Amino acid sequence: MKRVLALSIILAAVAVACSKSKFETVPTVEIKSLSPDVVGVPPANQPNAISVLTLKARVTDKEGDLQDSLLVVPKYFLTDGTLLSSDTIVYKLDLLSFPDTKDIEIQVQFTYGRLAEGYELINTVSEDQNLSIGMIVIDKAGHRSNYSESGKVRLIKP
Repeated sequence: MKRVLALSIILAAVAVACSKSKFETVPTVEIKSLSPDVVGVPPANQPNAISVLTLKARVTDKEGDLQDSLLVVPKYFLTDGTLLSSDTIVYKLDLLSFPDTKDIEIQVQFTYGRLAEGYELINTVSEDQNLSIGMIVIDKAGHRSNYSESGKVRLIKP
């Protein structure tokens, strides 16, 4: 009976040890929203007005080492869904200050049509198009998160 109990304990310990070695801590990204649904360039008679798009996301990481990079990927589509182009904007997370690096809320704001300080610029389109924005996070250990992408918003030509 003692042998069976000892063997069971050893097998349980081996199973737990093996499962731990296979587990990797990888950050996760969840896009919450991209708004508003339709964006146009402000009229020329409003020189100080800007159109702002806001991307909200949640990033989690078990180890809390979200200190490397945030990759933001704007994708432009024709209204029929055909992908026209994409770009990648890289932010260094260690330059940002988060009170908790295990669960962070990220908000990135873009302007459409006019450059404004403190915002990324979304290209002005020559015909109505759709835009979605994706995100990937790389933590300090080099783990890449899943790719998460927003729904599409409509960009109206000026």
